[in-house]
Amino acid sequence: MRLRDVTLQPTPPTPPEIEGYLKKLKRKTKSISGNWNKRWFFVDPRRREFCYADSKSSAIRSSIYLDDITAVVQFDETHFQVESRTRNFFLWGESKASTACWVSSLESYRKKVIDYEKDKIAYSAATEARATADLATTASAESDKSQRMSLDSRNSRQSVVTQE
Repeated sequence: MRLRDVTLQPTPPTPPEIEGYLKKLKRKTKSISGNWNKRWFFVDPRRREFCYADSKSSAIRSSIYLDDITAVVQFDETHFQVESRTRNFFLWGESKASTACWVSSLESYRKKVIDYEKDKIAYSAATEARATADLATTASAESDKSQRMSLDSRNSRQSVVTQE
């Protein structure tokens, strides 16, 4: 096997390590000026989820799988939305810096997930192509071996007939 034939299997991206208080727009609110609740948000790297709870020490109220995040949209300096296949969170950061950190961390991870999925597809295709090529090479070698054996067999029979 040549070194250029080796394709490394892609590894999943590492979730961002981020946590802190954000205000979340209540789910049933019709307008952005509606009711906001202060919640503790964090990324659970083991479960690969973006979660929130009432406080740092309380149980998780809800979460979104990180790989299901479809967009992170910033509206202004402190307001942003995390969109997923299952639900959306409208959020309000405590400061410009906090909001920028959340948006860049989640968006960066989302892009890495997209790249990882593309790399997985490419790796799978390359592995399949290599397996097909290996099969063709093996079949060709078997065919050559079979032809040589057949030719050797004919030559030995002719040799026996000639000696008689």
